[in-house]
Amino acid sequence: RRSSDLTLNEIRDGERAVIENFEIDDDLRQRFFSFGLNPGKKIKKLKSTLKGSTIEIQIDRSCVILRKNEAEKIRVSRANENA
Repeated sequence: RRSSDLTLNEIRDGERAVIENFEIDDDLRQRFFSFGLNPGKKIKKLKSTLKGSTIEIQIDRSCVILRKNEAEKIRVSRANENA
């Protein structure tokens, strides 16, 4: 699987990624934008709950918790750690 074929819930805890795009409706898009989530943004997946129902991510200096079904709609690529 190519790294650009990943969704946010598929990367490992502690891994950094870049948001590629969303597969969402306009209401959820506005909600994501209000959190600072937009294509090209670098994020870090901090942790998932035991059953994976929620995922905590870091965006800039903020932390956001997303539902699993929301994270599945965010397409990402693994970030280059040296960039």
